[in-house]
Amino acid sequence: MTTQQHWRARLNSIIDEVAQAHGVTRDELLGPSKRRRFVAARQEAMYRGREAKFSLLELAEVFGRDHTTVRAACLKVAARKGREAA
Repeated sequence: MTTQQHWRARLNSIIDEVAQAHGVTRDELLGPSKRRRFVAARQEAMYRGREAKFSLLELAEVFGRDHTTVRAACLKVAARKGREAA
């Protein structure tokens, strides 16, 4: 397995873990729906992808979104986690 395949497998694992934790399917998480439960799962997966050192552009490509959307999602989740810790 090449390094790129390993990284892609790691991101797929993150997506699957988050989808299961949120009770949504992988297709729902990656899909275009703006329903709150899908958006929350999608944002969490993007955030965890950034924590795993994926670039905004790599995540944008996998999630089918713009890199600025990925950045906004990561900031939103980070802010939410900050409030939960307080």
